[in-house]
Amino acid sequence: RASFTEQVSNVDASDFIVTGGTSATVTNVVMDNDEAIYNITVTGGDLSSFNGTVGIDLSGGHNISDFAGNVVPAVEPATDQTYTVDNLAPGVESFNRHIPLAQHTSADELTFRITFTEAVTGVDTSDFLLTQFRGDRTTATVTSVTPVDTRTYDVTVSGGDLSTYAGRVQLETRFDFFTPVLTDLAGNGLFTPPPTDISEPYFVNSTLADISRQSPMTLETNADTLVFRVSFSQVLTNVDATDFVVHADSGPVSTATATQVTPVNATTYDVTVSGGDLASFNGEVSLRAAPNHNMTDGEGAVTTILIGLDQQFNVENDPPRVSRFIRLQPNSANTNAGVLVFRVTLDQRGIVADSVDISDFVVTGGTTATVTSVSGPAGFADRTEFDLTVSLGDLASFNGVVGIDLSPSSDIADIFGNTIVLQEPPIDETFTVDNIAPQVESIAYDDGSAQRSVIRSITVNFDSEVAVDPGAFVLTTKSGTSVPLNAPVLSVVGGKTQALLTFSGAQVDSSGSLIDGNYRLSVLDTHVRDLAGNSLDGNKDGNAGTAAVDDFFRLYGDSDGDRDVDGLDFLAFRSTFRRRPGDVGFNAAFDADGDGDVDSRDFLSFRSNYRKRLTP
Repeated sequence: RASFTEQVSNVDASDFIVTGGTSATVTNVVMDNDEAIYNITVTGGDLSSFNGTVGIDLSGGHNISDFAGNVVPAVEPATDQTYTVDNLAPGVESFNRHIPLAQHTSADELTFRITFTEAVTGVDTSDFLLTQFRGDRTTATVTSVTPVDTRTYDVTVSGGDLSTYAGRVQLETRFDFFTPVLTDLAGNGLFTPPPTDISEPYFVNSTLADISRQSPMTLETNADTLVFRVSFSQVLTNVDATDFVVHADSGPVSTATATQVTPVNATTYDVTVSGGDLASFNGEVSLRAAPNHNMTDGEGAVTTILIGLDQQFNVENDPPRVSRFIRLQPNSANTNAGVLVFRVTLDQRGIVADSVDISDFVVTGGTTATVTSVSGPAGFADRTEFDLTVSLGDLASFNGVVGIDLSPSSDIADIFGNTIVLQEPPIDETFTVDNIAPQVESIAYDDGSAQRSVIRSITVNFDSEVAVDPGAFVLTTKSGTSVPLNAPVLSVVGGKTQALLTFSGAQVDSSGSLIDGNYRLSVLDTHVRDLAGNSLDGNKDGNAGTAAVDDFFRLYGDSDGDRDVDGLDFLAFRSTFRRRPGDVGFNAAFDADGDGDVDSRDFLSFRSNYRKRLTP
């Protein structure tokens, strides 16, 4: 509120400035029923978060004047009130032991001195509570709060079981996220709890023990001797190995014992744990004071040991093993790939990744290829699997089984220090590497004999098991006329593929045989490959990539395949004339019409071809 010595005019927001460093401004000026008094509103800017003094001054260029036209001088008034703006919430600066001052005590009444960061109001016993540690808390309560000054209070704890209690007593403020229990003079509430490290505890009839790893320093170990460092909060006497026991928060407890206690200084001891089953134990090993220990404090009383820092060892004596070697790339067992990838799986996590490299593995099977890289699959932070690449050497020309074994000098280790067991895994997959292209071993026409009198089928015999794509076989006449083929009947006999071909169309007679003429059978290399992926070596030169081609003919009556029907063929015909299947001497090559016998109709066909010769 601005009060002038007389009535004035021309008063508005531009006539005033805000002082104190805030970015807030004068946003409104209202006359208060008297032209000598004005209410000035300051808002905006950083006022909602500002901390400091806020005042008002006349601006240097104001034009406020009395009714006679005299301008009000821009000088400080006799009365110049300001606001102290406080948007900072109060906090706790310290909880200190006050009466008694010593942290170790057997007193029945304890007084803490709490100091806040600024003056607060509304402080009473309901604003404090005792901290609970590991499920243990005294039944004593806060019984009085005495102000020392506006920001300092003495808080007394007494009653309950305090006279017989053994443990830690520590004070903290009660807080509520929504309704503050304490406020500063500006009304800002204490909404957050203070950090525990500013609160000094009392140890009533007790001693704090900080237990840390000393040897080895690492959490994970397979050591047969463990050393803990125990630091007490006060000087104790009668400290020896019988005062400690091996402990585990979960899982089995080792039968190892505390075998030696070595003083480091007046309050610190190194406790050695060894023996028992420690050399073969797997699990947590930590240290505790024995239930019947006789460690005494300065007053000669056996003290209760409270655990502060509580480090443990994770002991593992089970070494890692390979659980499987499996094929990864390519995914088939048979291959002609020049690069092979195996995946090795170990039976436990915690493998030191840097301990796994190419020197830990050997390639088996006789190839000169080697392990050229080791990598972990993407996304595996805690690796149990590694991918091994096998390449180079003679792999591009090798034929045989390729596998992986651990090297006799493998030093793969887990984080506990255990090295890998050199033994065969239960799953040990291998690749069968085949760089030999498949070939057509033989082609049998009809019954496979030399006769070309009837050809009702063709059997193509490969030298290995192969995959045959549709369209792999092409049959044409000498002039290039295509002969339709029925879908081949494929079978595998003795590890070798056989393809049985039959025909249809104008070049086939009523008995299912090709008609007389010269023919060409082609087996396409682009449509035939072995299990390793090698395409056909049709010309048998040792290289994949050529079709197999065979020229043949059919001439009814030619029983010996010499391209004519002559006297020898006539004698052969006469020996089977009027015979049927099952009769001695029956020869199906002369059954021209395929009716199951050699009769006069067949003789007419024979006679029409007698002394005929088929040129290539």
